[in-house]
Amino acid sequence: VDAGPHTDEALAALSAQLAEAGRALADVEQLLITHPHMDHFGLAGAVKAASGCAVLAHPDAVDKLGDFAGFYRREQDYFATFLASMGMPPQTARVLTELPKSFSVLAPPVTVERTLREGDRLEVGRLTLEALETPGHSPASLCFYAAAQRALFAGDHLIDGITPNPLLEMPRAPGQPRPRSLNLYLDSLRKVAALELDVVYAGHRNTITDPRRVIDTSFEHHQRRSERVLALVRTGPLTAHALMQRLFPELPATEQFLG
Repeated sequence: VDAGPHTDEALAALSAQLAEAGRALADVEQLLITHPHMDHFGLAGAVKAASGCAVLAHPDAVDKLGDFAGFYRREQDYFATFLASMGMPPQTARVLTELPKSFSVLAPPVTVERTLREGDRLEVGRLTLEALETPGHSPASLCFYAAAQRALFAGDHLIDGITPNPLLEMPRAPGQPRPRSLNLYLDSLRKVAALELDVVYAGHRNTITDPRRVIDTSFEHHQRRSERVLALVRTGPLTAHALMQRLFPELPATEQFLG
């Protein structure tokens, strides 16, 4: 599940941990991508070259996995204008939309052999996994649920100690509304909260052995944040950029897209 960014260090770490399990890259048969962010899919092409494995992902991830550089250019064109329309100084908006260019080397293209939607099932060794669509952090986010083991492979949907960013996203097609990432994330969190879970394998940090605590913490965080935003907008008109500066006065410019 996921492969890490396209770096020599990540490839060596993945190979070493497979070796600890008595396996090698050549043994991989299926590579499941939880969402199309470079730190999760960047090594997919190298794993596929070493093993001939099938790459599986959400349909909305296919274009980004297959042409990250092209997808980035479309995002750059969209967000340079969008961020400025939200009150961000145009120069800052241009700098922010240039930042991902330097990371494109971490995400060479890879072809997806099979797409997965809500409820699709996979046989993986002794496990039966069910794909759950969990948009929010990414519109193309998937979690994989092993009901018999009460386990979830969660990508970035649940992370212990931090709340995943519901990221700004482009419309899926020109003229369509922009996805409301926070609303989508909270809906997806409710979906996961309804599962019978003992353990969550997260894409970052530690394995989660008390999922209810992490889920509840995320709900509480966003409730407090929403109340803070409401209090600020009641003080008078604010652009989104000015509101962000009040919420996060110490946020460096490089993090303002997240803000």
